[in-house]
Amino acid sequence: MGIKSWLNNLAGGGATAVPTPHAAPSATRAGQPVLIDVRSAGEFHGGAVDGAVNLPLDELAARITSLAQDPDTELQLYCASGARSGIGAQILGRLGYRRVVNLGGVRQAAAATGNRIVSR
Repeated sequence: MGIKSWLNNLAGGGATAVPTPHAAPSATRAGQPVLIDVRSAGEFHGGAVDGAVNLPLDELAARITSLAQDPDTELQLYCASGARSGIGAQILGRLGYRRVVNLGGVRQAAAATGNRIVSR
């Protein structure tokens, strides 16, 4: 499967939201951006930007509404290098989210947000 069809499949009409038991703290502060780490859980636990929520790329389309129901919520994405977060930004744009920012890699995201990298 090519990347284009993979993106279409992820952002297609068949995606359904999967609720999470606890809303992320950053998602509960009205008007605050939601910082999303789209890396795997293992990568996230190895070190992530403080305040980030882990939502792996392969779960992004199905679970984004558990973090942000309003399409005008600012979503800040990052990964290891910026590649997966770029794909994630495309997916979210296709789902109707209008304020999506690709912060790039984890170090770039830490610098952009002013938050430190912490082990989980």
